[in-house]
Amino acid sequence: MLLLGGCRNAAIPFAGTAPGGRDRVEQAVTALYERYAHVHHGPKYDYARVRLSSAALVPSRAFDDSAVWTSAPNATTRLVEIGEFVTPAGITEQEAAANVPAPSRLGDARHTIELRRLANGDYVWDTDVAIALGTISAKDVADGIVALLTSAGGQTDARMRADYNSAFPRTTAVLSEIFSMDTLHTTPLPDGSTLVTLFFTLHPDRLRLRYPAFADYLQKYVNSTHYDLSIADHSGAVFFRARADGPPVMVQARVLGHHFLPIAGPSRPMPDSLVLSGSFSTKIKWFTVGVNHFTSDLIIARSQHERSWTLHFRQEPDWRLPMAAERLLRSPLRRPFQDPGVMYALSVRDSAGAQTILTRRSHSEVHESAIMRFIGALISRVVTELGGKVEDEEFAYFGRLFDAMRRDYATVLPAN
Repeated sequence: MLLLGGCRNAAIPFAGTAPGGRDRVEQAVTALYERYAHVHHGPKYDYARVRLSSAALVPSRAFDDSAVWTSAPNATTRLVEIGEFVTPAGITEQEAAANVPAPSRLGDARHTIELRRLANGDYVWDTDVAIALGTISAKDVADGIVALLTSAGGQTDARMRADYNSAFPRTTAVLSEIFSMDTLHTTPLPDGSTLVTLFFTLHPDRLRLRYPAFADYLQKYVNSTHYDLSIADHSGAVFFRARADGPPVMVQARVLGHHFLPIAGPSRPMPDSLVLSGSFSTKIKWFTVGVNHFTSDLIIARSQHERSWTLHFRQEPDWRLPMAAERLLRSPLRRPFQDPGVMYALSVRDSAGAQTILTRRSHSEVHESAIMRFIGALISRVVTELGGKVEDEEFAYFGRLFDAMRRDYATVLPAN
């Protein structure tokens, strides 16, 4: 979605105002490119990720498997560290090892997964993933994302299409292999803001000739996935809405310059404390699973050298489970949402003389039970199917996409 809104003026904020902006943007996109192009998995990493995917909701399956972990700090804690390093030959090596250093070169990364065993079948997962993005500032990353998200304001469908086709021809060509922007409606409002409604569609069939396994995977899960999401303030004013019933997706927002306003009602700026809510369901095997009426706090934090976006799920949703699970004890489903709840956070932090670090962190607590084993088996199936040839083709596609973006930015952004 960010790329679909990639017009020329929206790209410039990524470069900031200091000299060397084009180089900084190229570094950041190259770091993302390196995560997909020419990746080699080490054997311990390959084994660990398969075992951990099956143990997400049933941690005992992996806790005592020493082949998974790189260290055991104490009797109740297990740790696996995974390093990603770009070799001089341009190969990104991924392997699990002890004492992986913090990323200090462009494109390098460190993944840390910690599992702690509590009492009575309770376990705690904590993950931390750090990726080196070069020297782009956290402020420029955040400003660039906002500029892209609000870039359709005041534009017509025809002008928007012409803009991103001329400014990002390579990126648009790769995206068109899977996406189509069906309709862009922009409605000017009396206060100068614009109500933007975008319809786009994912077309896995377009990938089939070049990436048949990846196309089959997307076809299988996209067509059966439905969601209705909104971001609102604590008074209930909605600032962003997205809905999908299979492949077609509708996105709606109201923008004024580089600011979001409530979709309906009086103008006021979007606060940093928000609520993400909605519903989600998908089909796995012959089962339909999902949640209705889920709610999460969404906190946006800004400081001089860091920007972060944090989700906190503290309320149990209304579960949508197959009949096979109805007879199972459902109280363990409440455990993850008890204090402190499920947390997921993204942040970008810069510092003088060092790499800017993109970080992804998560925290969750689970109680093992029959119903968790049932749901865990379904999740494991989805993750397992994403391996092998499917993953190879997925990485090949995204490697081409980020390479195209890198070359387009080099053309669009002004010279250093």
